[in-house]
Amino acid sequence: MDDLSLTERRDKMEKFSSPDEVLDVAISMEMLSYQLYTDLAERMKRPEICRVLLDFAREELIHKEKLDQLKANTTEWSFEDFSNIDITEFVSDVDSLEDMNYKEAVFMAMNKENAAWMFYKKLAASAVSENLRNIFAFLAGQEEQHKQYFEKVYNDIQLKQN
Repeated sequence: MDDLSLTERRDKMEKFSSPDEVLDVAISMEMLSYQLYTDLAERMKRPEICRVLLDFAREELIHKEKLDQLKANTTEWSFEDFSNIDITEFVSDVDSLEDMNYKEAVFMAMNKENAAWMFYKKLAASAVSENLRNIFAFLAGQEEQHKQYFEKVYNDIQLKQN
């Protein structure tokens, strides 16, 4: 993978031009999520929230490993049509956590997980092989669980504020 950040990659292109490019973006998304969750965990005072965030961070590393294995196995790696997958739908700017309050950080995590969930669902729908479809469907399911967790946390914050 080249040295472009996800945001730079998004700004440089709208559509993917190769399966490797799709995987590079997916791997970058997983690493950004890993970093987000470890950074958030460091800021948490409640140990139970810290544990959940660190568990999510570990899952993101497992996702990255699955994607790295896929990239190494090029015979498996093909799509019916990946050109209809628009990178701008899934990659957004990542703000620094330094200036964010907890609610803003949870909102950002919720949106990142939603984007990852939609991205993997679209990849699963475009995958040629059943194995590839299953891998992306699994990843989509994991991201959906993360999204639902952050939605619940965000709603709880909203309720406490009202």
